[in-house]
Order: sequence, then C-alpha cells, then structure tokens
Amino acid sequence: IAASQDQLSGGGAFADPRLPALGWRAIKTPSASAQPGDYHARRIDLGVPEFGADFAGDEKFLLDVNYDSLNGVNYKKGCFVGQEVTSRMKRKGEARRRTLIAAFKDAAPQKGENITTGASTLGEIMSTAGNLALAQIRVDRWEKARAEGETISCAGEALQLHIPAYLEQR
Repeated sequence: IAASQDQLSGGGAFADPRLPALGWRAIKTPSASAQPGDYHARRIDLGVPEFGADFAGDEKFLLDVNYDSLNGVNYKKGCFVGQEVTSRMKRKGEARRRTLIAAFKDAAPQKGENITTGASTLGEIMSTAGNLALAQIRVDRWEKARAEGETISCAGEALQLHIPAYLEQR
C-alpha cells in the first residue's frame, strides 16, 4: 500500500525508487484510511507497470515495461536475465514495445483484450482502474496509425493512448 511520508512512522519505510510520484512504501499494518486500490489506481494513472500484476518474468523485456526509465535496469552492474538483449535494445534505440496509458470514455476493458486499429493489432490491455489502463503497445504501429489518423480501439470502444510523463522527460 502506498503512503505519504507523514503517514509513516518507525522503520521499514522508504521512498519508492521507481518514481517519486508513487510516494513512500512501508512494511506495516495499513491505516484504516489506506486502501490497496488507491495504490493500484495511482500507479496506473502514472503509467507504472508492476511485476506480477501486469506481467510475469518470462513474458516481457525490461524495456517493454519501461523499467529502464523506472530505475529497474542498471547497465553498469551486470548479470541479469536478458541483459544482452536489453543492452542491445538500449544501444540501438529499438524499444519496439512500450507501456503506455490508455484512456477510455467508460470503464476500461479487462486485461488481455487486444488494442487494434483497422486490421492491425497494436498491443493489449494490462492492469485497469476505472476508465484507465496500462497498455503494452507496438510503438511503430501506433506511430503509423497516428500519422494516418486511424481510430484506435479495444473491445469495440475508442481509446486515447498517452505516453507516461516519466518517458516523455527522457
């Protein structure tokens, strides 16, 4: 459960290393006002994917889930699964997929639904909260669809894709 610094007391608390806007994390009994859904909705609003909730370890490359921009990759440390591919993708600037924020008019479709434009599949829905979702997107296909003014949809509903602020600042 996410908490602000003033809600925390004692040890076991730390600033979330992925993104300052995620607040502080603590190992403690949550207060009556803290709800697990608050954290979940906040991370989706910020465009932050999470291992276990959005993907399993063998499903995605670290750049696909923006971990290179969320302090999840240390290119100087060495040895991690997928290091060679991740390093090559970074050096070549070829992150083919990225996790973006999908905004729907109504409630977001469930996890796993395809995001399409015309006959092309751009990606799929990951976690959802209200009318927002995290979306794993093929960047090249999205850029082409935008350039051609095509409608992007999922489960029959139009959506807008947004790049998380932390990726735009790179």
